Amino acid sequence: MKCQPLSKFLTETKNHYIIDNYKTKEERLIFMKYNKIASKFIVITFPWMTLVLFFHYFKAVIPNILMATLDFLLKQY
Repeated sequence: MKCQPLSKFLTETKNHYIIDNYKTKEERLIFMKYNKIASKFIVITFPWMTLVLFFHYFKAVIPNILMATLDFLLKQY
């Protein structure tokens, strides 16, 4: 398996997150602004995606639980 392209991408990405690479004050402010936007995006979307994931999972599980419970109750009588 060739990992060199991925390794190169990750190294370049890591180098872009070093604030000393940005020379002017304007470049540094833009860097900080986009990092703040990305951070807010993750903080907002992660809980919603987790909630959607649980709803999607339980949408399939709950009918099976109800069916098994009903089957169990009917077999008791």
